[in-house]
Amino acid sequence: ALKARYSFVDTMEALLRVSSAPGESLLYVISLGRNELYHAGNRAILRTLHEQNSRIILLTPTLEQYDQDVLQLASAHIIKPITRQRFVHALRDLDSANAMTLENNETQEPSPLLALGSVLVVDDNDINLALMLSLLAHMGIRADSANEGYSAVELCRKRQYDLILMDIQMPGMDGVETMHRIRQLGPSYQHIPVMAITAYALPEEQEKFRLQGFTQLLTKPVDEQRLRAAIDGLEKDIRDPGWQRRPNRSGAQVIPSITMPPTQPTLVDLREQFHRCNRNLALASEMLEKILSRLPEEQQEITQLLSEHDFQALESRIHKLHGAAQYSGLAALRKAAAEAEHALKRHHSARDEKVDALLKQISALLNWQLRQHEQWPAELRQIAEIEGQLGAQLME
Repeated sequence: ALKARYSFVDTMEALLRVSSAPGESLLYVISLGRNELYHAGNRAILRTLHEQNSRIILLTPTLEQYDQDVLQLASAHIIKPITRQRFVHALRDLDSANAMTLENNETQEPSPLLALGSVLVVDDNDINLALMLSLLAHMGIRADSANEGYSAVELCRKRQYDLILMDIQMPGMDGVETMHRIRQLGPSYQHIPVMAITAYALPEEQEKFRLQGFTQLLTKPVDEQRLRAAIDGLEKDIRDPGWQRRPNRSGAQVIPSITMPPTQPTLVDLREQFHRCNRNLALASEMLEKILSRLPEEQQEITQLLSEHDFQALESRIHKLHGAAQYSGLAALRKAAAEAEHALKRHHSARDEKVDALLKQISALLNWQLRQHEQWPAELRQIAEIEGQLGAQLME
């Protein structure tokens, strides 16, 4: 329980009037929607509270990009939906400065994630990028993002990051080349942890990532538990002032993904969609809508590449589809994409058959979308309500 008196206001202007009341140390929990977050007047009020050394917990919806100048005005940032655990963790972090007292029967060590000053996420797939930023924000980690390798290198020129999460297959400059160029920027980047993130990797490819200099390999889907465990494994290096001077480790750690779907997976499982998107209703809806809207283009491109026998480009295309499907409840599509990608990587004689099976799954999903496009958003929302998430969510 938290020993505190509290009150509510419904406008930022009213909040500013409360802040001028003398004699009390106040904690502000401020919920702002997408448009409100970047309103000039609201930014000015946040800046005023910040200059008064006020403690601010900022609640926002999931966004593809976050303005770091705005987030730095807050003491903590939580992405909706709000859960008791996330809110209590934010309060505990503030309590480290002895600003208020929390009474709780459970004693916990300070989160090692607090040692991370800045993280860079690099992925050309906006669906994957949005989810990774959401996962990190839920863990209390503020992150920058880049949607291609050249932008990532430029961001690293401008500031120092403590950790980089790197997608492997990107157009223009892939994740391996991007990692090498970043390491060449200077001594401060030669040994920082860089996690390779990929939808699928053969055993020999995992060894190749180690030799190329990646610290860890995470296979998609990456959820909050696995990401937290991977970062916790880096705690000693991040906290140790001399960690950058040590040579590369003897091998990259491979963080396994969740178990493979059953032999006959479901075409669309909305409950799984909700859970794979970190139980975030808005993110689950947005991601499913995006992947379904891209299926006609994927179907056309895969069909054309198969007819041209351009198997290298076909493998790259299916790899990206496989990666995007990892954060969806489309188990049949995930399975078909994984089998097609494996056959292409192995130059298997059944690769055409596996690609045809993938195209059939895409057709089945397009037919499902035609029948269910008006129903599935309401069904997904109902799942969130049943699981008790929507009642805890502060709506925009």
